[in-house]
Amino acid sequence: MDNLPERAYGILELLAADPNLTQRALARQSGISHGLANIILRRCMRIGLVKAKSVDGRRLRYFVTPRGLRHVMQRSVQYVQKTLDSYRTLRQGIESLLKRLQAEGKSHFVVVGEGDIVHIVEDALKSRGDVTFESVRSWNGVAGRKSARTGNGRRAAVDGSPVAILDCRWNGGDIGVSVLHEILFSPPAPGPGHSPEAGAQSRHERND
Repeated sequence: MDNLPERAYGILELLAADPNLTQRALARQSGISHGLANIILRRCMRIGLVKAKSVDGRRLRYFVTPRGLRHVMQRSVQYVQKTLDSYRTLRQGIESLLKRLQAEGKSHFVVVGEGDIVHIVEDALKSRGDVTFESVRSWNGVAGRKSARTGNGRRAAVDGSPVAILDCRWNGGDIGVSVLHEILFSPPAPGPGHSPEAGAQSRHERND
């Protein structure tokens, strides 16, 4: 694809959705100046992504060309792929974190926060039938209720269960475990069949 600035893709997407938009409307909806919108449209016209047609002999109407539409579609596909890759990365990190906490004996989880990260954490917990969990938007210092959800949607007693607090807030970390910090800064889990002894042997062989 042509090396276009981010704002140019926004202009193309707006025009593809509504070819009746004027320059001023494009500038307003894109959050840029009228002059910058004019420069972007001229560049898109020069490389064949947009065409202009005179309306009433006074103003111009802009159309996204088939080549421009391909740019919009490719951009959308890339966005979806990036979103899926991000989801997989988050889900794998969360699964690894839950596995570690369960190995430490935790069986009840309190999910703190709201938004996409919370939804992914809840989905991961639901897939594990041997834990209970509850979700709260903010933390009030009370860890655990008398009963909470399990992976199959039922409720189970949690009195006396070892509790892990999963802080899913962007500025979290002052309570429990910061989910984002664990995912972003923890080293990746070793692959299948990996062992410290094997790694040490490999390094020894390279030194020889």
